[in-house]
This record gives sequence, structure tokens and C-alpha cells, in this order.
Amino acid sequence: MPLDGALARLCPADEAIFFYIAVCTAWLKRSTPRTIVIGGAAGALPPVIGWAAATGELGPKPLILFLIIFLWTPPHFWALSLNRSENYCRAGIPMLPVVAALPATTRQILIYSALLVPTSMLPWALGFAGTIYGVAAAIGGAVLVVLALRLRRASDADRRPAHRLFAFSIVYLFALFAALLVSNGGDRWSTMPAATAALNTVGSLQVEPAARSVRIALGSISLSREV
Repeated sequence: MPLDGALARLCPADEAIFFYIAVCTAWLKRSTPRTIVIGGAAGALPPVIGWAAATGELGPKPLILFLIIFLWTPPHFWALSLNRSENYCRAGIPMLPVVAALPATTRQILIYSALLVPTSMLPWALGFAGTIYGVAAAIGGAVLVVLALRLRRASDADRRPAHRLFAFSIVYLFALFAALLVSNGGDRWSTMPAATAALNTVGSLQVEPAARSVRIALGSISLSREV
């Protein structure tokens, strides 16, 4: 599909901005605890936008990158909201930890984390990402699931597992798409624009401060213990 046709028919950037501001922020955030899931679609669009702008067409490859960010969003934000539930409650925002019990929230975090692992391996499995990406996705996904399991088993009073998962999720996504860039430096599939656009979705996050927390999270994982 030509570039003009792709952007004229889909207008992904304009739709993402409109959806996030008018639908997600102004309406869904105060009406449903699933706003993170629904609004995650807008936040996951940058790879699609970058791909369409660079190649003039859409296909399964940018949609897989979209799906990776879409599945990453709920564990990331629900882990954060577990330690900020009082603030959301006072603001009248029905985040999942506010309206559901801790076990329900941690179960959803574990489900999305588990779904993210095989999805993140698809670029390598389908041949449009190299070995570096495959290794990064496998290791990062395993750590993410272990942290989600630790959070699932944590007590209500222990806020450290949620903080560790949140901090690691920031670096996880950044490292995943950085690995995609590195492993496809000269690749014919040209995933560079989409990966760069995806990296920009986490570019505003405080990755360096979070990295200190991630080192603590990784140190807390004992591979010799049964998960």
C-alpha cells in the first residue's frame, strides 16, 4: 500500500492522540478499571506509525511489535498502581488495585506477563530479528515472569515486589527494542524505524534511576529456589 494511502486511510498518529486524550484520559480512566488495557492500544501504536512512515505499508511485523507493547502495558502500570492505590482512590480513578483485591490484580499481572513472553519471541521465531534479540527476549521474559510470580506470592504489606516488577518492566522494554535495533543493524526487513519509534515510547521514563532498582530486583531472584 502506498504511503499516502496507508496514512490517509489509517492516520495512526492522529487516531492514537485522539483516542488517548478524548477516550482514555477524559472518559475511560474514571469509568472502568480496564482503562490500562484499552488505553494500551494507543500507547502501543508508535511501532506501527514508524513502520508506516518509513515503508509506506503495514503488515504482520509492526503488528507484532504493537502486540508486545500492548501486553507489556498492564503489568507495568498495575505494578505501579499497587503502590499508589491510595492516591488513585482519593482521585476517584478506579484502577484495578482500587476496585479489586490484591490477588485479582497480581493474577492479571502474571497472566499478561506470561502472554508477553512467547509474543516477544515472535520476531526472532519469524526471522525478522536476530539472535541477540532472541536471547534478550528469552532472558528478559523469564525475569519478568519470575518477578510476577514473586509479586503474586507476596503479602499485602510488602510493597517491594511491586516496585521491583515496575522498575524492571521499564528497562525490559527499553532493552528489548534496543536489542532489536542491534540485531537488525543491516537487516533487509528494516525494523529500525519501528524499533526506534517504540524506544521513544519509553524514552521519557527515568530509565537510569529505575536501573538501580532493577539491580536490586535481579539480586533478589535466586535461581536455586523453586518458582
